Amino acid sequence: MNINLFFITIISLLLSVFLFFKPLKLELPDHKEIAQLELKNFQIYEINKKGVQSILKGLTGERYENRYEVTDVTFKDASKEFIQVMHADHGRHQDDIIYLTDNVIYARDNNMTFKSDEAMYDLNTSLLTTKGAFIMRANQNYFKGQQLHFNTKENTILAKKVSGLYLLEQK
Repeated sequence: MNINLFFITIISLLLSVFLFFKPLKLELPDHKEIAQLELKNFQIYEINKKGVQSILKGLTGERYENRYEVTDVTFKDASKEFIQVMHADHGRHQDDIIYLTDNVIYARDNNMTFKSDEAMYDLNTSLLTTKGAFIMRANQNYFKGQQLHFNTKENTILAKKVSGLYLLEQK
């Protein structure tokens, strides 16, 4: 075999590979965000000089870079002049706001409770809001409505489409 024929064969093979074969395009799947910390069946206590300020309980909890997500969450806040407890199937704490979804229950130590499918509680303003329907009970009084805005500091309530039963005290 002639050496020129050998080199021509090698060059033609390399040119054919270069011209006819295309590189494979590998599609990488989108990676979902990974939690920095995962907890199961946990309780977190916030304590200061006055005692226990808040308790956060949950079935599972995940800490991400900018938020906490908890399932079967119960948040008890005793930092104010009253004690309030919030419970939901799912909760997210982000930027000093607690978002609760699915079977939300709010209760205070003065026999006032409300139930909803979702709620948002701003820790800075102490404002509890719902976008959808809610049911509220205060002692023997019963209310239902839409779009609740409850300021827990000032004890004021605003809502739309409210109906209910309110018992007046007789003196």
